[in-house]
Amino acid sequence: MVGRRGRPAADRRDKVAVLLLNIATREIDAFLAGENPGGAPPLPKVLGHLDPNAILVKAGYSPDNRMITSRWGSIDAFRADAAVWALARNDRPSEPLPVRLATGLTDGVDPRRPVDAAIRTADTLLGELVADPRSYLIAHLAPLLKDHPEGGGTVAEGLRAEQRHWTDAYAQLMELTGVPLRAGWTPERVTLTLQAMITGFVIHQRVQPDDFEYARTSSYDKISLFADSVITFVLGVLDFDADGRTPRDVLAERWSS
Repeated sequence: MVGRRGRPAADRRDKVAVLLLNIATREIDAFLAGENPGGAPPLPKVLGHLDPNAILVKAGYSPDNRMITSRWGSIDAFRADAAVWALARNDRPSEPLPVRLATGLTDGVDPRRPVDAAIRTADTLLGELVADPRSYLIAHLAPLLKDHPEGGGTVAEGLRAEQRHWTDAYAQLMELTGVPLRAGWTPERVTLTLQAMITGFVIHQRVQPDDFEYARTSSYDKISLFADSVITFVLGVLDFDADGRTPRDVLAERWSS
């Protein structure tokens, strides 16, 4: 992200800047978890609640905004950079959970029982993301990313890095099970689709937890709606008959017969 003075973010991120950004992202996490003293402000103020003076004091400095404005050009630029910093997980020492799960997706998978691995991975991923306040940050800040191409590019590249892990895992899973994807589908398209699905599930699961729990307990197999949706989607894109047709062709034939 670029502040009013036009300096790129990388030039501002000395040790002090990294310390301030890390504290700011913890403040963002607390906000998204509803832990702000006095209650959380309205959604448009997800960044406005960041108090630069309080952040400086927590970092061990006097509350002088010039320490921030000299690096970012403005308080707003600092807040926006903190959001991108949090979205890119630059303050976390370990790999994001989605990357760790993708890396281990095919470990120990019985080729005869890949559905069990899919359910286990889906439920673990959704549960961990719902419990992580930062997983809601991108929904809050989509307009910010649109208005700040550099920041949006940083976040998008972080997402693509995660997607590459999943794409590789899906390709390995296809090879392991010996079942190809239907015509027009690739591991990359599967990754994009499932990532979009889980983003929606994470948001709605937080807003409607009782509805999603009922969807699980009332299901035939008593599995989560997300895991059931993943299985249903996978069933549609796998070409078990190896006939080379698209899902659209198969559905049109089944419905017209």
